[in-house]
Amino acid sequence: MRGELEGKRTRIVYSAAGRIAIGTGVPAAIGAQLLAIGKVRKPGVYPPEACIDPEWFLAAVAARRVGEVREEVIPE
Repeated sequence: MRGELEGKRTRIVYSAAGRIAIGTGVPAAIGAQLLAIGKVRKPGVYPPEACIDPEWFLAAVAARRVGEVREEVIPE
């Protein structure tokens, strides 16, 4: 995810290593939970990035401690 943080161009990077569940099962479970609690309200079929707020998703990943979420300032 790219954007601005405190006036500086920033990106948030998620990375993980390990079994395939980290890259497929965990994100699918997070998406299902967000859908169940009403955080996904866009009707139809869309890729996750079109209907799930990246901040909610990355917060859920960080809470599960299944990878690393970090902010990086993009050099100008």
